[in-house]
Amino acid sequence: MTFHCDISEFLVKRKQFPVFDVRTEAEFRQGHIPGALNLPLFSVEERHIIGLTYKTEGKQAAILKGLDFVGPKMRPIIEQVKSVTDSRVVLVHCWRGGMRSGAVGWLLGFYGFTVYIVNGGYKAYRRHILEEFKTSKPLIILGGRTGSGKTDVLRLLPERNQQIIDLELLANHKGSAFGDIDQPAQPTQEQFDNDLGMDWVSVNPEKVVWLEDESHKTGSIQINEYFWPKMRTAPVIYLDIPVQERAKKLVEEYGKTDPVNLEKSILKIREKLGGTDTKQCLLWLETGDWLTLSEFLLTRYYDPGYDFGTSKRDPESIIRVPCEKIDPAGNADRVVEAVKAVSF
Repeated sequence: MTFHCDISEFLVKRKQFPVFDVRTEAEFRQGHIPGALNLPLFSVEERHIIGLTYKTEGKQAAILKGLDFVGPKMRPIIEQVKSVTDSRVVLVHCWRGGMRSGAVGWLLGFYGFTVYIVNGGYKAYRRHILEEFKTSKPLIILGGRTGSGKTDVLRLLPERNQQIIDLELLANHKGSAFGDIDQPAQPTQEQFDNDLGMDWVSVNPEKVVWLEDESHKTGSIQINEYFWPKMRTAPVIYLDIPVQERAKKLVEEYGKTDPVNLEKSILKIREKLGGTDTKQCLLWLETGDWLTLSEFLLTRYYDPGYDFGTSKRDPESIIRVPCEKIDPAGNADRVVEAVKAVSF
């Protein structure tokens, strides 16, 4: 049996049933609905041939050409679905909810699956997500200078009945010149928006959502134009930790990485450091004096930049939480207590 569902119904059903994206592998890589599995009906080349046939010979000729490609794939498509799920109910979509999803939906329905085809397809999801970024929900920004262990604290908050969105995890980047070290490749901008949007629509709008303080651009990824202002005007719970402790944290975090990667990252910021300071940083790196290097970069580069960004916020929106050391569990308890003073 085959049915159709709108995007709101789809977002509910996807929590229970598998989602199959029947677009090409290239389309899927560019951006897809989080959690969807790629089940391409056509390859990129096949889709190009069908499109060319449509332009030169018309719709019916293009359909026949498509059937030439689909025929040998009918059994493999069913077997692929069976290999990844035991569910007898599946969700299927293509770009606009047209012929590709209709064809695969018919095939799976004919075999015995209950199939829901998403009206408007992936395009409807994108439109819905981008619109959702405009909605308001109570946000709290977890702030603090570089090396404060914000990410570690953030990831402990769900254990304290708090809900979070982990931007660094979504972006595969730690948000600095050194942020791509030992990280997987960043997603496309489109995929980042998809992932962030799914997290945004999934949180409970009656509860506070915690996000780590990030720059507008993280590596190659830029935060959505409607979402970014929400982050900049939200209250901040600020971890205030001494520079010596933060330097130790950076040595612990990056001390096991290849020094070549650190050298490349230092050279990325040499214009801001200046020639003399860049040479000194590279010397500390070469001699293994990573603690001095870390303290220098914090006090001369990172802290001034972070403080400048903080100065643009409303001072009354910032609640400082003094912390003597990097203690993720203890500091998580402190920020949860501090947020009780915030009114929305």
